Amino acid sequence: MGSFYWRIAISFVVFVVVVLISQRFMVTFVARSNGAFAPGNPNALATAIAADLGAALAREPDLYLTDYLHRRYPNVRQPAFLVMKDGRFAASSAQPLREDIRRQVEAVLAGAPPQAAPGDLPTGPVVSAPVQVGRELHGMVVLPPPPRGRGGA
Repeated sequence: MGSFYWRIAISFVVFVVVVLISQRFMVTFVARSNGAFAPGNPNALATAIAADLGAALAREPDLYLTDYLHRRYPNVRQPAFLVMKDGRFAASSAQPLREDIRRQVEAVLAGAPPQAAPGDLPTGPVVSAPVQVGRELHGMVVLPPPPRGRGGA
């Protein structure tokens, strides 16, 4: 009779230890994957790139943006685009920025309301952050939504 209760107690202790170890691994994984440059935090990524670029442009106004983006952010998982007020454009990947998204950003930089063109699709959640040099707007960092899955969802 006594050994039955001991088996239950030992099984319970082993179960609790396994659950605690599993939780530790899950918390460590989640903490690592939600850093500033994790795929789950595009707002922080866009803001960090914009602040860094603004400081770099203050030092070097004629900075070659594509080289800078590739050199400073080589491991960015999500494509990042720079649309500047002076017409310059840069991308962190070969993937193009959708033309309707680019038109919207250029309208915002010009101080005009974005106008939809015939055939424009919904853009989805576009993340952007202003690139400022001093207190003046010079451009926008744009992180477009991820491409739709094969099922169209």
